[in-house]
Amino acid sequence: LTNYPFLAAVALFAANHLVELGGWSPALFRGYLDDLLCFPIVLTLVLCVQQWLRREKGAYRLPISHGLAALLLYALFFEWLLPRQWGLGTADAWDVLAYGLGGLIFFVFINKENTHEYHHTRRTGAAQGHPVDFRHEKAGTGKEPAAIGQ
Repeated sequence: LTNYPFLAAVALFAANHLVELGGWSPALFRGYLDDLLCFPIVLTLVLCVQQWLRREKGAYRLPISHGLAALLLYALFFEWLLPRQWGLGTADAWDVLAYGLGGLIFFVFINKENTHEYHHTRRTGAAQGHPVDFRHEKAGTGKEPAAIGQ
């Protein structure tokens, strides 16, 4: 959740809604910015949950098939079902394009393996759920901290 593109998406989302509350927002932003930012935010949260469940922080990446499934579900629900069945919102193919571009942003800039963090947790045993005791690490000796209970 400290990924800069994710934080930028959240900040833009919040700023856009503050501007809308103030009564000033360009039509392009009102219509499509939320849809563009949706997948970088939602898929990052899904990725964090998956990494937590798998205990692979930094190593697990969402497969593109998950992004395509999310795109299909969002398109069907928000652009077909809600507008046509319940009269909520407006069906708009440009929204689907914005979801797709947001998914592309997620897969290019956010859904990357954090190799430093992954190798550090694997090396220390923290990835297996063992707390790490850094008190026994000796600076400059090349000795790694020991995982407690190993």
